[in-house]
This record gives sequence, structure tokens and C-alpha cells, in this order.
Amino acid sequence: MKKIVALNLVALAAMGMTAQANAYQAEINGAYMNMDNDVVDNDMYQVGGEFYVDGVQANSGPFVEAAFLDQATSLRASYLNNDTADVDGVVLGGRFVDKNSGLLFEADATTGDLEGYQVGLGMYIDTHSTITAQYYEQQDSAELASGYGVTYKNLMTNNNGTYFNMEASAQYLDNDFDEEFNSFEVAGDCYFNKMMGLGLNVAVNGGDIDSTEYGINGSMFLAQNVTLEASLTQEDFDDTNQDETSFLVGGKVRF
Repeated sequence: MKKIVALNLVALAAMGMTAQANAYQAEINGAYMNMDNDVVDNDMYQVGGEFYVDGVQANSGPFVEAAFLDQATSLRASYLNNDTADVDGVVLGGRFVDKNSGLLFEADATTGDLEGYQVGLGMYIDTHSTITAQYYEQQDSAELASGYGVTYKNLMTNNNGTYFNMEASAQYLDNDFDEEFNSFEVAGDCYFNKMMGLGLNVAVNGGDIDSTEYGINGSMFLAQNVTLEASLTQEDFDDTNQDETSFLVGGKVRF
């Protein structure tokens, strides 16, 4: 139920706004996503970059989580294109973290065919876990949709040099047609070392459309400043046979 994410193109843009093996200041990234529901075959593309105001030190933990562990403040921009639906737009956003208090604020605004924004306010509970509340709104030619959510993240270090990341989130969304949607998701990533990880996620969606999503994703650093990511998601709708499969592949270069 992709409508539960009010800014799903923003979600594509957010792929890989994270880390590298050594200290770094900026990152460029790109991704391709295909969504096929047996009726429409959607192709989406994203290219963007992120600038870290004070740089990022990757002294501990998985390289892909370095910006999170370093509590980095950043500015980002992406160009997004849905080739099948003939829509595109630019996403501008950023993340601010006050390292003294642990408070964090993040925001993204989308221009173009899908105008919208999302904002988040939260805090670092400790050096490796956060809780964040979000509000988001999206306007297209047919409707206005808005919603809110909450996300918890905890990155744990194991004694054998591996790491485990756990995330849980809940979202609620409604639109101008008096439709309501909700989603509850849990996700986990096992990092076998600092350079490679594999993750799984499950989401249960309810409201006017009921569905269940299952996903698998992975990331691997090919070099200290180059990484690849890929994910595969299957969404099964309860009331129809119109299931949806999504595949994403992306890459990042940091310097």
C-alpha cells in the first residue's frame, strides 16, 4: 500500500543518505526502482547528493551507519523521475542535530508534479538509538493527503565484531476522499562487519486498504568510498489479486 507513505518519491531520494569508511564531507548517490503490480509497471529514477556541514567521522560501527552514529548535520538535494507516470520533481531537505542535547530536526520539501513536505522532530536517547515523530503532506492533481508517524531506531554492537540495527515505525494517513490508512513496520539489519549488511522488514497495512509487505535488502562497500545497495519488496493485498513487487538498486560515492 504505497499510499501509506505520503512522499514515496522522497523515500526513494532518502536511499543512502549515510556513511563511508573514512572521514568524509559529501556524497553523491543514484538509484533505480521498479514497481510492478500486474497492471502498471512503474520505473523511477533518482540522483542526488548530500553535504555534511561538519563532516562525518567513521570511527566505529558499520560504515553505512556512520552519519547516524556521528550525529551528523547535513543538507541534501535530489532529482526524482517516475518515467511511467510522467511525473518528476526536486527534493530539498536536511537534518540538524544538536550534539549537546541530542535533539534532532529533519525536513524535506518536494517541488514539481508531486508537491509536498515532511518534517520530523526527535532525539538521541543515547549514542546509538533515536526516536522521531513525523508529519507529512502531499498534494497532487487529484487529492491532498496528510499524515503522521513515529519511528524508533537502535543500533547494537555485538562482541564478535558484528552489529544489529532494529527499527520500528507506525504511520497514519488520510486524504480528501475520506480514506484512511495505517501502517506498522518492523525492520532489522545484520551487519556481518563494517562493510557488508543484510536486512529484512515486515509491514502490516490497514484501513481502507489492507495489505502485508515483506522485504529484503543488502549493502556492500566495494571500496572505502563506493557502496552498492539493493532491495526487493513484495506487497500482498488482502482483497484483490493485484499484488505488487518492488525492486531497487542504488549506488553511492563519498568524498
